[in-house]
Amino acid sequence: KDVAQRILLSVECQMMRCSYTLGLGEPNLAGKPSLKYDTVCKPNEVHALKTTPYDDRIDNYENHAVHATHQIVESWIHVSRKLLERIVEAIEGKRLQKATEDCYAVERIWKLLTEVEDIHLMMDPGDFLKLKNQLSMKSSRYETAAFCMRSKELVEVTKMCRDLRHRVPEILEVEV
Repeated sequence: KDVAQRILLSVECQMMRCSYTLGLGEPNLAGKPSLKYDTVCKPNEVHALKTTPYDDRIDNYENHAVHATHQIVESWIHVSRKLLERIVEAIEGKRLQKATEDCYAVERIWKLLTEVEDIHLMMDPGDFLKLKNQLSMKSSRYETAAFCMRSKELVEVTKMCRDLRHRVPEILEVEV
């Protein structure tokens, strides 16, 4: 219980500097906007992420960090997809304020994903490919092919964002 309290305190301290709250039940005394993370990405889906089967053979902590980063990126991509689905539903239901809030969250997630991609670009390509092979990263748990820089879900999210951009004239009720 003491450890859990320390973890909660450290999360709260880190979140004090953020301009938003995750909406996971933490106190929001400053009245920051909430991402409502738990309504989009269910905790059991996040906890279902498995570690690599090569954990016992990889002794390097950097490898574990890269694999954990990959899992976090995949979970944010999943959250983006769910948010985009909510945006489409909100637009079809003419709830544009709700769609706007979710669009802001998707934009922030894209910035986060871009920062992670920039970190990957700073790595030596040979080391990165060797590491990915060792970690046996997959773009989804059902796939047998190795992760190849882009997950299928990321490609799907990109297409959904493009399709959303094409709906702008419909939302503004203008002809293009």
